[in-house]
This record gives sequence, C-alpha cells and structure tokens, in this order.
Amino acid sequence: MRGNDHETVSDAHSGRVRAQSETLGFILLFSIVILGAATVLVFGAVAVSDSQQSLSGDRAEKVMTQMDSEISMVALGRTNSQEMQFERSDREQFSVDGDAGTINITTVGSGPDTVIMPDTKLGAVVFERGETKIAYQGGGVWRSDGGPGSSMISPPEFNYRDQTLTLPLVTISGDKSLSGDAVIRKDGPSQSYFPNATKSLSNPLEDEIVQVTIESEYHLGWKTYFNERTEGDVTYTPSQNRVTVNLTAPAVEEFEHGAATTGPNPPQSKNNGEIIGSTRTNIQSASVSPNVEDQISNCPSGCTDIDGTLSGTKTAGTYFTDEELEVEDTVLDTSDGDIRVVVDDELSFSGSTELDITGDGRVKFYVNDTVDFSGTPDINTGGDPEQLLMLVHSSVDEVGNNGSPQFTGYIYAPNSNFNINGGGSVDENIVGGVVAEEIDVGNGVINHVPPDDLELRLGAPTNVLTFLHISTNPVTVTAD
Repeated sequence: MRGNDHETVSDAHSGRVRAQSETLGFILLFSIVILGAATVLVFGAVAVSDSQQSLSGDRAEKVMTQMDSEISMVALGRTNSQEMQFERSDREQFSVDGDAGTINITTVGSGPDTVIMPDTKLGAVVFERGETKIAYQGGGVWRSDGGPGSSMISPPEFNYRDQTLTLPLVTISGDKSLSGDAVIRKDGPSQSYFPNATKSLSNPLEDEIVQVTIESEYHLGWKTYFNERTEGDVTYTPSQNRVTVNLTAPAVEEFEHGAATTGPNPPQSKNNGEIIGSTRTNIQSASVSPNVEDQISNCPSGCTDIDGTLSGTKTAGTYFTDEELEVEDTVLDTSDGDIRVVVDDELSFSGSTELDITGDGRVKFYVNDTVDFSGTPDINTGGDPEQLLMLVHSSVDEVGNNGSPQFTGYIYAPNSNFNINGGGSVDENIVGGVVAEEIDVGNGVINHVPPDDLELRLGAPTNVLTFLHISTNPVTVTAD
C-alpha cells in the first residue's frame, strides 16, 4: 500500500511540474511574438516613413520641373502669368526664399577687374520634407537629401555653347509659404548687364577671363553643372558654399606695331637698319602654342602629307609634315579657300626660293620648331601682307637665322628671338609686322603695314568665350 501511495504522490508532483513548464513556455513564446511584432512595427514604420519621403521627393521633383517650365515662360516674356496647382501633405512645405543664393559675374585679367553683375540674389522656390529639399534656383532644379551634398535635377538657364555664354538669369521672390496653389508673375522689366553701352561693355570679348561665382546651399550641384557643361576652370570652396568658373576669352593680336617685343629689350637695328612704323616693348601677349598644337593633333588624319618638301602648286586645304620642311619654289593658290601648312619640325626657306600666293584667301604656317630664313628667299613678295601669317610655338628659340629674306606678311613668335642680317637686294625685308621676345633686324628694314581686316585670335579651342549676353529677369511666386 505504501508503495502505491508513493507512486501516486510522485505522479501528482510531476503533473504540476509539467503544467508549470507549459505555462512558462507559453509565456515565453508569447513574449517573443509580441517583441517580434513590435520590432516589425517600429522598423516597418521607419521603412514606410522613408518610402513615403522618397515618393514625396520624387513627386516634388516633377512639381519643381513643371514649375521650372512655367517660370521660364513668364520670365522670358512668353506669357504674363501662370497658375500652378500642387498637392502637399501636413509634413510637406513649399516656400519661397528670396535671399537664397547669390551670383556675381566679373571679368578678370591683366588689367583692373570689371564687375559685370554685382552680387545679385538668386532666390529659390523650395520643397521640404524631413531632410529632403528640392529647389528651383537660377533656372535649374536641385536636390539635397541631408548632409553637404546636392545634385542637379535639371540644368539652369546658363547656356554656354560655340564660344557664346547666354545667361537670361531668373531671380525669384514671393510669399514665404505656398499652400498648394501658386501664381507666377513677372516682377518688373528685364535688366541687361552685358552688352551695356553705358558701361562700355561690348562684344566680342578680347583677352579677358569671365568669372562666374555662385554661393548657394546647392553648391555641389552647381559645381557638377559647371564641370560637365562649360569646360571652364572650376574652383570649389564647399566651406563657403561657393563655386567659381572661369571662362576664357581669346587674346586678340591685331599687329598694331611694326615690331613688338614681349621681353624687356626694345627692337634693335644696325647702322643701315630701320623699323618704319611704331614699336613696342614688354607687351603682354598670349601664347600661340595651343593653336599650333591643335593643328598638329588634327593631322595627319584629314591633312595632305607633304613629306618634308613644299613645292609646285598647292590649293585649298591643310598640308602636314612631321619632318623638317624645305620650301622650294611654290605657288599657294587660295582661289578655292584658305591654306594651312602644319610643320611639326623645322621650317626652312633658303637660297633664292620663291613662294607666291594667288587668290583672295589666307595662308597660315603653324610651326613647332626653328624657322630658318637663310639666303635671300622671296616670300609673298609684292603680295598682300594680310594673306600670310607665320605662327610659331612658344618652345621655339630662334626665327630668322641671320638671313636676308623678303617676307610680306606677319610673324607671331612671342617666345622666340627674331634676327636677320637684312640688306641684300631688297629695300624692305619685312613688309607687315613681327611679334617676338627679342627682335634684331641688323641692316634690314621692317616696314609696318597696319592690317585692315586681320585679327589673330589666340587660345585653345575649348574654354574660350567670345560673346556674352547676360540679363536678369525678376519673377514673383505667390499663393493663389
């Protein structure tokens, strides 16, 4: 009996233990489920919020892109006003900040700086939700998702093409808050900054750098635009929200003097030598090297190879050699167009060589090494000096080699020493003009002929600005 009683008590105790374990297991499982659900709710809510913010930002991009179009129509005079409707939630805000961002445009160079456009407020229409900002500013749409970065959604009204900058700048003012409807109106007449007859600012530009400086919360987006679209020299200062682009106007040489030196020494001549016309010393003169290098890089593809000798009759086109070029008796016929002779080595006129130019076109020599005028060659003798240009790379030391040529044309070698013996059987060795670092005509004569229709535009083919058109077009954006 006792044995059976013991078994009965033990079984009861075991049942109570199992019941307690099942209860604890259920509570533990229930807690895990609750905790998991809470985690899903918390992180799910964050994900939903992030997703909603992203969708909201994408929708705002479309609104701002549409606003860009509507504002441009009003600013550029295609219509007097435009109305817009857009939806926004309680967490979203559309506003106008008339003080957002500035632009300054100045020409800088060897002379005093000239302010074309002083610091001018750009203004902005801004969408905000959380850390996301999407703004219309300066004719472009920009996005920032927190932090220092920003990106360009659509480009500004900053058109730089074919050496021309056209900037019909749109400035924004208006109501601080926009509820969901907006009216866009012109806020006064457009103002032209360039050209500007009152300030003697006119096209084409000559030997100037046009510097455009933007200070904006969306500076990184502006930097990206300048880097990708202008080919200008960009300086970026993120600590000041500033980006600057330099657009270079080509230097222009008009051969205003018979002999002009880029070094400190004036042009020299001996007893029987003479320079007829004005001379200049220590002039500021741009390198022609980019022009020479550009011509060389375009050849031999598309150019006619002349294998180290120029002779016979040549017609319109570009002729190239990467060997020393010896010029023999040659006729350059420009009746059908201009002629270029590109020499990626030395160029030599020797003996009694004759080079004649016929037709109404122009001949240009692009030379990447020494130019030798030994002997008494006749080069365009009796012709029009405006038809012949000799352009010499800045790495070249010598042009002339003490010969006694007759050269009718213009020589531009701003980093070279030009020297001839002069005299001989001709009265005037150079008819036209010379620009070089140093000039010594010996017993020769330079007769300056001021060109009527010749402007040598210097500089690389990119990052060159010739024509400028800048204006401001004020617009207000107000709640309907």
